[in-house]
Amino acid sequence: VLFRSNTRQLLWFGDGKFQNYNPENDQKVLFENELFRIIFSFQKEPSLIFTGMPVDFGSNCDNVEKLGYYPSFEKLNPQRRFVYLKWLCDITKPVDIGYVFIFYYGLERHLISGKYSDAVNTILTLRQFHKHPSFLSYSANALIMSAILHKDKDTLIKVLDLIDDTGYCSSLILLGKFMMQIDLTIDEIITISSAVGFTNKK
Repeated sequence: VLFRSNTRQLLWFGDGKFQNYNPENDQKVLFENELFRIIFSFQKEPSLIFTGMPVDFGSNCDNVEKLGYYPSFEKLNPQRRFVYLKWLCDITKPVDIGYVFIFYYGLERHLISGKYSDAVNTILTLRQFHKHPSFLSYSANALIMSAILHKDKDTLIKVLDLIDDTGYCSSLILLGKFMMQIDLTIDEIITISSAVGFTNKK
C-alpha cells in the first residue's frame, strides 16, 4: 500500500521499520497557566497499525459492513483493514465515517505532542471532505483546544471561521478568544447575553 508522504508521517506504527509508537510514552501530559490546568491521559493508540496483522487485499470495499462506535485498527477484520488502508491512500475519498475516526484519533495525539502543524492541516482537509456532524464537532473542539495550548492565534481564527453555526459560542471558544485577544462577534455576544446576565436583547 502506497500512502502519500504527508499522510504516512502522521500514522502510528506498532511494529516494522516505521515503528514510531512507544507505549511508555503514554503518560499524562500537563498544561497549566494562570487560568486553568489541563491533564491529558493517553490510552493505547486506536489508530496504531501493526504490519503483521492479516489484510484481505481482495476485498470488495462496497460489500464490507459498516463500523460501529469507537473503532480501532487492531479490532478490524482483514476485510475492513483493507478498506482502511486503501482509503489512507487518498483521505479525500468518501468512506464510512468510522475509518475517518480511526485516522483522526492518531491526529489528536499529534495535536498534543507530535507533528502539530501537519495534524492541523490534515484535520482541516478531513473536515472539508467528511461532513459527519460528530466528526465536525469533535475535530473543531480539538483544534480550538490545541490552538490554545500552542498559543496559535492563526489556527484558532481559521477554525472559528470554518464553524458553520455563527451563533454557537462555547466556553472553549470564549477561553480561546480571551487568551488570544480576539474580539467577540455580534452573534456571539447575542448568544451569550443571557448567560452573562442580560435580559433585554433589543
